[in-house]
Amino acid sequence: EGEMGVSLICIQNFGGVSSFSKEQFKKINGFPNNYWSWGGEDDATCFLIIFCGMNLSRPNKLIGRYHMIAHDKDKKNDPNPHRYSDPMISFLLLLFTMDSDGLNSLNYKVIEVQKQPLYTKVIVDVGTPSL
Repeated sequence: EGEMGVSLICIQNFGGVSSFSKEQFKKINGFPNNYWSWGGEDDATCFLIIFCGMNLSRPNKLIGRYHMIAHDKDKKNDPNPHRYSDPMISFLLLLFTMDSDGLNSLNYKVIEVQKQPLYTKVIVDVGTPSL
């Protein structure tokens, strides 16, 4: 089990802090858009990475470390009601939707752009889930 008692389905143990090049992110078609609430998005992204023929890599622990700040699970963010209890169903659904659900179908509105010395924060409105 991973952080906050979540079972880690992906053998590679993907989650937490990650980075992609622009090309890599386009290759996996970004993150799936059908994940609302909490749970399953890390496993889906890991599956996309592996299915698209890419590998996960981690820097040496001496230089690639971070410490997660202790925090409670967001009480407003209920478990994802559309997450299947059987991971194979989730992965099969992802396999059929990966080309049409992601970066290429994302709708959003930029609300604000905040330029900082080391990063740029972009605040967007992605709407509400369509059920």
